[in-house]
Amino acid sequence: MTLLQSSKAIHVLLQDAIARDITTARRAALLHILWNERFLTRAQLITRVEYQLSRDCFGLSAWEDAFFRDMRVVKKAFQKVGLVLEYSRKKEKCGYFVREQEALSLEFKQMIK
Repeated sequence: MTLLQSSKAIHVLLQDAIARDITTARRAALLHILWNERFLTRAQLITRVEYQLSRDCFGLSAWEDAFFRDMRVVKKAFQKVGLVLEYSRKKEKCGYFVREQEALSLEFKQMIK
């Protein structure tokens, strides 16, 4: 069973699922965006995901349901590795963020340098 524990093997399977399934693609995009950016509202998250995947990738009629289902799964994914996804309603910092995470991700810090 060591093959299944290999992160490279799992990564290949995940990449295939992302390419074939829009729901998995949306959730992977949300996870990546939330890991790298802070204090994004629902509208901002949807815009970023649609930019990466396609306009209306959340659907035309039930997009709110799709978004909230996706966010529940993404929140569970963060919890599985000991992180907490929260939502701030503060006027100066409104939106989703991962608790106890630095203001800028390592990826963004490297881009700034």
